[in-house]
Amino acid sequence: MLKTLILALALVASICNAQEGRVIYKNYPKLPDSLKSNLQSNSKDYRIKNELTEDVKNILSKFNYILYFNSNEAFFEVESILAKNYLEKMIKKSQSSFYHNRLKNETIERKETSGRIFLINKQQLKWQITNEKMNIANYNVQKAIAYKREVNPITNQERKSKVIAWFTPEIPINFGPAGYCGLPGLILKLEVMGNNFEVYDIDLAENKKTIQNFDKGEKVTEKEYLEINRELYNNYKEFNTN
Repeated sequence: MLKTLILALALVASICNAQEGRVIYKNYPKLPDSLKSNLQSNSKDYRIKNELTEDVKNILSKFNYILYFNSNEAFFEVESILAKNYLEKMIKKSQSSFYHNRLKNETIERKETSGRIFLINKQQLKWQITNEKMNIANYNVQKAIAYKREVNPITNQERKSKVIAWFTPEIPINFGPAGYCGLPGLILKLEVMGNNFEVYDIDLAENKKTIQNFDKGEKVTEKEYLEINRELYNNYKEFNTN
């Protein structure tokens, strides 16, 4: 009994003192209801678009999304894989990487759009921690909710999208997938804009990857990137109508 207690306390201590590690997530995306309705109402051939959407979801679920962290920094990226076809290549290329600095309270998203690399300074979310709890991967997790502002560059319509995070205080680091952070524990599950990241593997041993901020790209705010993205879309639309 005493030996078991000592081992349990040693495990808790190792987790609490974990200064670096690596977490692998899988993404099991679900098409948002709003996008389903949009496809059905605007598609001349809904079956084709629906099949394409299923292909995209299947490809996304194949990727490993990896979070590397130390005591003050975190880096999140999709694992490098050899794309088998054009669609896989395009989806892989569209995936963002994220760098977070806890001391500066700064999150940077690296995103490639139309051959240009942007470094987007992300706004921090205000989380509301709920009393809802469950168990994920043998960790006790708690639910938190936040809302983020989204603007459609095509319709220019603005809306708030809900972000749901399940974090565990048993691993007291405030990082998570896709640049989401700021909770009193590691995020093990994240639901946002149709993406459903869930922890696949956790290694709290020494992290062999050197975490560095991005050094190449156009530095912009989220608002500035939105304007650039809207301009790029309008130019694309104009080019294809001429």
